[in-house]
Amino acid sequence: MGWSAALDSKAVNTHQRRSLRTAVHVREVQVVSSAVVETINGDSMTAANRFATPAAISTQQTTIKSGRDFVVVFPEHSRAEKIEKSECSEIL
Repeated sequence: MGWSAALDSKAVNTHQRRSLRTAVHVREVQVVSSAVVETINGDSMTAANRFATPAAISTQQTTIKSGRDFVVVFPEHSRAEKIEKSECSEIL
């Protein structure tokens, strides 16, 4: 029987021009082949939602390949909130 889980993690990439490639190693459960990463981002680290620019910062969802070992790429000047929707099987 499968169940869904979220890897509740937060990462902030403060570099203005470079993405950050990060290796993730999952132990104790078997993870299926895809996951969804939620990222909060704007045009720059100083971007802010205001009345004149209500969508300067927004949330994007990206489907990535996952498994016990996978890589997440965090875009420049972004914050990733969680990795979710990976279906897991019983604890190994």
